[in-house]
Amino acid sequence: SLLTEWQANVTPCFNEASFLSAVENTQTKFDICLIGHMASVDHMQLLKGYVKTVRDSTDYLYLMLNTVSHNMREAFIGSGADACLSKPLNHRKLCEVLAAPYRLDHPVHNIEQSEQKLLPLKVLVVDDNDANLKLICTLLDEQVEVIDTAHNGSQAYSLSKSHKYDVIFMDIQMPIMDGITACKLIQESSLNEDTPIIAVTAHALHSEKEQLLKDGFKGYLTKPIDEDTLKQIISDHSPQTPINREKSKNEIPQSPAPFESSRIDWPLALQRAGGKNELALEMLNMLLLSIPETLNLLTKAIDDEACEQVLSIVHKFHGACCYTGVPKLKSLAETIETSLKNECVLENIEPELFELQDELENLLVDAKMDSKNKKDVL
Repeated sequence: SLLTEWQANVTPCFNEASFLSAVENTQTKFDICLIGHMASVDHMQLLKGYVKTVRDSTDYLYLMLNTVSHNMREAFIGSGADACLSKPLNHRKLCEVLAAPYRLDHPVHNIEQSEQKLLPLKVLVVDDNDANLKLICTLLDEQVEVIDTAHNGSQAYSLSKSHKYDVIFMDIQMPIMDGITACKLIQESSLNEDTPIIAVTAHALHSEKEQLLKDGFKGYLTKPIDEDTLKQIISDHSPQTPINREKSKNEIPQSPAPFESSRIDWPLALQRAGGKNELALEMLNMLLLSIPETLNLLTKAIDDEACEQVLSIVHKFHGACCYTGVPKLKSLAETIETSLKNECVLENIEPELFELQDELENLLVDAKMDSKNKKDVL
């Protein structure tokens, strides 16, 4: 209504569909785009996607968020927004932001990399998948001082009895002891009774997320996890003040895809690895090396009509897919997992299971046929 009072040409969008339609169908650029949304860890990737979608279609892009979190604002500005305003909107501040680009003394917009800071925190990461463990530890290494790891809930419980942690990131489905059991034991009898434990899962239905909170988790993260999301979780659950850490400001050039395959989205793989080329390649290699065993276990479970076993195998593989650029494999795994969680009947997702097996086999063939880069892959 404020913009209407200014006799501005306003295109209102009340939902995602109308927003995307306005961006796609408009031939000319917008002068200003305002996006209002809820601000939480769950919505960070969605909002960053909106910013990326509309960035080329507008001169100035502002977010209106119900948060005062500096870290979250910094993350969105780093992804392309020009400024973040807190809800409820202050009339004067909104006017100043909208008018600023048209003032003669308005500086050219320039986002500089903020100085890297390291929090004096001790964090425990628990996951039975080596690839997942490596990636989350690599991302955390640029944010916190001390990181301990465990491969199952039993190890995590043992560590929690002798070490005090500031935050614990806990996978849910693990051998020996699952994450839910470990969470309860840690909160019942350890040095970490009050330590926030964050559930980390590749896929969870809404009801499952609610149950995780009832089980004692302080929050949950859905894979794939990026640096901004981790930074926000750390910020939400720690009052600690960052300390300076020297870090090179030179950007590392992105390497080309390790081999040609329509099944690999290399830019996505780099994004999942926080822009780290070597890490992205290592994550892809770890996925490729796991495929033969995954295929064997999956084939046997299907032949035995062991639905729960199929669900377990697909869930674990889905977690690995989240951190590599294999969108079709991830989509298939997510579809199968969702269906089996709702109703564990293999017949319902038989076509998807066959397609998943074919995609896995074809990805291996693509990797092995590329002799030029064979020394880097597998």
